[in-house]
Amino acid sequence: MSSAPASLVREPRAPARSGPNAGLAGAEAVLARSPDDARALGWMGVALTDQAIAGEAAARPAALRAARRAIERAIALDGDAPVPLAAWFESYAKAGAPVPDPAMAAMAKAIRLVPAAPGLRLSLGAELTRRGEPDLARKLLSPVLFGPYDSPERKQAEAMLAAHGAMSPPG
Repeated sequence: MSSAPASLVREPRAPARSGPNAGLAGAEAVLARSPDDARALGWMGVALTDQAIAGEAAARPAALRAARRAIERAIALDGDAPVPLAAWFESYAKAGAPVPDPAMAAMAKAIRLVPAAPGLRLSLGAELTRRGEPDLARKLLSPVLFGPYDSPERKQAEAMLAAHGAMSPPG
């Protein structure tokens, strides 16, 4: 079984602030001690994805394949770990590539595992609007848009849905 959702809410911020190289170094340190640590493999995939996006365009496809191999191994080890599920989706979305249906389903599962994480909902909602499904995105984003907590993602969700004519109060 995966870690508690509270740890997911705390941990994603650290690699993003320290950069993909530091995130990769941290994941590699954990993997040196425990090569089958799904969470560390997931974070390795996140860091490798970020490096691929920041790197040269010619090297990006191979670098993204390497990132996805780490992520897919993490999912195979623990299919209930939210970090690799979300990372698989993001490896496509961050690259500006269409997200395949299995990765969409993985992100939906990550949202079910951590329903209070607005960033996950925003990422999936953005892909749904890109696919021409803004009404479905609005339903998915309802807790972000109309919930009691005014998260930073609320304004992003409002702007995204307004741009697609799908922003209206709950019915």
